[in-house]
Amino acid sequence: MASKSSGIGRKVILPFGFAFAGPLFFIGIVIIIGLFIIITSGNQIGTSTNISATAATRSISPQVLRFQGEIEKAMQQQQLPANLLPYILALTMQESGGNHVDIMQSSESMCNGRIGCIQDPATSIRYGIRHFKSVWDQTNSKAKSATNPAAKDPENILKITLQSYNFGPGFVGYAFQNGGVFSENLARAFSLKHATRSSCGWRSPYCYGDYKYVEHVYRYLTINDPVITNISNSNLVGNNSAPITKWTAESQIVVDPTSPRGRVTRRTADMYREVISKKLFTTEGYRSASCYSPRTWGEHPKGRACDFVYQFNRPATGMDLSDGTKLANYLVLNQQRLGVKYVIWSGKIWQASEPEKGWQTYRSSFYGCPIEPSKMNSLLKSKAANSLWTGCHYDHVHVSMY
Repeated sequence: MASKSSGIGRKVILPFGFAFAGPLFFIGIVIIIGLFIIITSGNQIGTSTNISATAATRSISPQVLRFQGEIEKAMQQQQLPANLLPYILALTMQESGGNHVDIMQSSESMCNGRIGCIQDPATSIRYGIRHFKSVWDQTNSKAKSATNPAAKDPENILKITLQSYNFGPGFVGYAFQNGGVFSENLARAFSLKHATRSSCGWRSPYCYGDYKYVEHVYRYLTINDPVITNISNSNLVGNNSAPITKWTAESQIVVDPTSPRGRVTRRTADMYREVISKKLFTTEGYRSASCYSPRTWGEHPKGRACDFVYQFNRPATGMDLSDGTKLANYLVLNQQRLGVKYVIWSGKIWQASEPEKGWQTYRSSFYGCPIEPSKMNSLLKSKAANSLWTGCHYDHVHVSMY
């Protein structure tokens, strides 16, 4: 029995324009074909996805690279963007180094959790790419409906996808149920929740999957920021509602919340604790925070300043830039309550004493600020310029307090 969708024995009714024979019929065919090409062109294989930085592989073994053609073919079949290739090669390197027939360790995906059922690289690649595509699509779908802008960041989406390749698709839902922003702490929590044992070597007690999977994949990648000149402060906001500039002087009587060796003012400590409690900044991964400093200049040795570092000696981009801007805006908008004197971020400075000027270009003859936009890309490739990114506050938010 023919299915209802087979079309067998059914009368085909042509659209109105196609009821006519001759030239009009031919024109109609051309129009339909043209529309089909236009509609489907946005889904062509090999188009690039919106990744905020370009990646290149490093230290990928010849054993993995010999399968690059098969991996690319599988990616095309699954309609994965071509610029994900470096990440998938790095993932494959992490999984097996190319030294196992199950090159992408896909047995669990294919055989419902059973390990070792795949005995040839082609099958491993086919199911590995299929699994990657599945968690990639799920992550993108969740990100679209997320309310947190950081959850929509392409780099964040990619990190959740990579971790979900290791943990399984359950991590996608878990991540977005808990804010939608990837972090190693989030991966630890998921691992601990699903662990069936408490001892597993260096991972203990996080004995489900590899909570450092993203970090392990990224060691086979070099991330380049091709749009470094697009570091934008268009999302920075001012505060013109009569900032308070007269505050009672405070002594350094509170232990520095970032280091027990220093002392800060109570106002500084309260500001820092509020930032942390509201999760406007987290000290994890490569991020760090510091307040007191024994140096002889500026507000730090007086216990009246803190630095929230997103990328040490490199300009913050992607989610780091978004998070830093959110923090900078929060500090400015809450100036009257917190006692903020000035904030410096991403080459800009806001001062409570000059609120009408908004965010101004940060200038420092000592560090050589501002940085000319035309020189940013070349400076990014020079290690000698590392301190410039810090000095001009492209890698951290600085806040000084009254």
